[in-house]
Amino acid sequence: MKGELVRGTADIPLSALGRSVAREKGIQYARKGGIDSIVSSSLDRAVETAHAIHRCCPKAQFREITGLLATRGLGGLEAMAKTPEIDRQIKALITTFPNRMPPEPTKEQLRLGIPRGETTNHFASRVFGWMAPALQKYLAQPDKKYVWVIHHFVIALIEAWGDKGFQPDFSYSKEALAHQKGHDDPGQVEHLYATNIHKTVGGLWGDFHIHQENMRRLTKLDPGIYLQRHSLSIFNPQGGSAS
Repeated sequence: MKGELVRGTADIPLSALGRSVAREKGIQYARKGGIDSIVSSSLDRAVETAHAIHRCCPKAQFREITGLLATRGLGGLEAMAKTPEIDRQIKALITTFPNRMPPEPTKEQLRLGIPRGETTNHFASRVFGWMAPALQKYLAQPDKKYVWVIHHFVIALIEAWGDKGFQPDFSYSKEALAHQKGHDDPGQVEHLYATNIHKTVGGLWGDFHIHQENMRRLTKLDPGIYLQRHSLSIFNPQGGSAS
């Protein structure tokens, strides 16, 4: 499956290089002043990354989100070699038919643990359903530093929400998600934070911003949420968009 795009609930572990990169990421967080909280997708590649960070920042609270932030994505389609036709089908399921289930995986894909996936709307509803209370927790304690160890497609969805102006109803740009603006390289970090935090009828809210964090710069981390993509897995040993 070299060169293929692999996402979903297939439980793919980190590679040897990925474990080394995750350890270095933990050292970087510690050097930049440490963190207060880590939550992780339940898939092995995310949990391994989160534990590597936690070992370097042992005072941080650690919580694994079972089956919630793990992407099921578009299943077998995303596990196929990238071709113009596969790319067209994936974009159509995101932009034109967001309530349509992706095709059944092949027998070989099922053997590898790649599921059928889910509709785009179900994926977005599931992720934003978790995010809504998580953001309220952050907005109630905006001086703290949170790390979410998650996946390419989840980060792409958050960025697509940003393309719509980070609205409280979690509307997002399907076109941006279809172009999958999430990280091209495992281990990269985005900093999500809010200014002008205020009370609304629905709870706390603020003006959200997102930018890529330079983890090599020896400056203290600012408060906020750090969207940490899991480190290198055996299916993306040199980087790439496999989630």
